[in-house]
Amino acid sequence: MDNNDINDGFFSCLEATQFLSLATTSDKGPWVCPLFFAYDTELSLFVLSKVGDRHMTDLQDNDQVSIAIYPTDQNLVERVHGVQMSATASIISKDEATHAFNTYFARSPRDPAVLGVTPETYTAEGAEWRIIKLSPKDVFYVNSMLFGHGRKKVPRSQLITK
Repeated sequence: MDNNDINDGFFSCLEATQFLSLATTSDKGPWVCPLFFAYDTELSLFVLSKVGDRHMTDLQDNDQVSIAIYPTDQNLVERVHGVQMSATASIISKDEATHAFNTYFARSPRDPAVLGVTPETYTAEGAEWRIIKLSPKDVFYVNSMLFGHGRKKVPRSQLITK
């Protein structure tokens, strides 16, 4: 096993699905929700969320989250693989809006022109929807072919996007 195996497997996992599971916590308890995601070359993840949703209200009190990304059509006999992360969540600023918007919609099957949205749509005062940036802290890769039933902590510097 070398770094290329880990890097290739990690990104094949991200590309094998369009959804992540985002776990939040608050005084109401834990919560998890599936969200469409996109990522950039720095491995920042971007999701689009409605302001009043449970995970969004949780993030107001606690910006620390957990993320799981895994293909749902895996063959349990051949290989199980996925990504686990802890991250800090933040609502994108106006300065980050264009990058976040372009990253998100480059991966999304939805066309922003058809939707009539621009980066400003998600940063305007009173916006109903926001783009959330998830900045990974600890990143783990699970791959039963490489690690058996374990997982490996992967430094972000080791992960090279293509």
